[in-house]
Amino acid sequence: MIEWGCMYQYIYWPDTKSICAALSVLAVVLLVTILHISVGAKSLAWWDIYQAISHFDSHNYDHHIVINQRLPRLLVAMGCGAMLGIAGFKAQKLLQNPLVSSSTLGVNSGAVFISLCAMYFFNITEDNLFLPAFAGACLAGIFTLSMSRALHRSSISKGLHIVLAGSLVSMLFGALSTFLIQLDPLRFADIQDWLLGDIGPSDFNDFKAIFWLALATVILLLSQGRALDAMMLGERQAQSAGVNVKRTKLLTLTSVFMLASLVVSTVGPIGFIGLVVPHICKVFVTETGQIGAWLSMLIGALLLACADIVARTIIAPKVLLVGGVSASIGSVFFLALLYFMLRKKSVL
Repeated sequence: MIEWGCMYQYIYWPDTKSICAALSVLAVVLLVTILHISVGAKSLAWWDIYQAISHFDSHNYDHHIVINQRLPRLLVAMGCGAMLGIAGFKAQKLLQNPLVSSSTLGVNSGAVFISLCAMYFFNITEDNLFLPAFAGACLAGIFTLSMSRALHRSSISKGLHIVLAGSLVSMLFGALSTFLIQLDPLRFADIQDWLLGDIGPSDFNDFKAIFWLALATVILLLSQGRALDAMMLGERQAQSAGVNVKRTKLLTLTSVFMLASLVVSTVGPIGFIGLVVPHICKVFVTETGQIGAWLSMLIGALLLACADIVARTIIAPKVLLVGGVSASIGSVFFLALLYFMLRKKSVL
């Protein structure tokens, strides 16, 4: 039996290096915040941004750009990025697989498909997609985990079971979504940007509606930190230490599916943020302790804000879809990660 004294040697308080890393990332987030608001089709001086926030003038067009366009877009990007970051961090920690995220588990595709079904069959509007998105996320997640268990006895590498299952589930729900859209293209004409992942100022109202639920879910995930640390020693050892393994798995997976569906219902499917963030966190801190979870939220917010800057500026004044930008960058990272892990045989 493992003693709690031994457990506290494994679950440690953050050291100076971890705290410095978190403060450094926070400083970069603040710089990106200013950069995000200042650049675009029209560049704004930092002093004008300060004036718009502190002394808003309704007759000043630049102030309207800051308050009604760029600031809401920034808050949505950082909020959704933070949710995806901690969801990916906790999912990889629970499943002990560095290739896991809401996109590779098929969760995003399931959420999109059930949301489309809700629109098509029940005339649910784009502003009320959380419940169908959550149902789709849970359905796809359960399907992926079940298929992964079915593949357990196959000759496929153990670490690739869940990735292969998630890819199959993503393809299935993606094909079903395409078929449903083709049944009535006009009905879905207004949500084409949402289907690819798009952030706009109007999404801020949707984000405000889900903020408190997102906050409660993040707090629930953070509360499972010590139990997840114990489970990294092995499920039997965790049970001996008093951890309810089944409850921890259920709460963590439900929270991950919840955050993924909240993002999908607000801005559409944003891929690979949850995959990339945990690996960046590991450069600065270990998986154990709470500092990694907080850092994952900061890095997730930073990455999606940077992706949004690229989407707004690379071919300005035209604006790209941020989902496409994040997927382009993330897919290259995913392939490189998979290549090096197979080369090192760390997923075999």
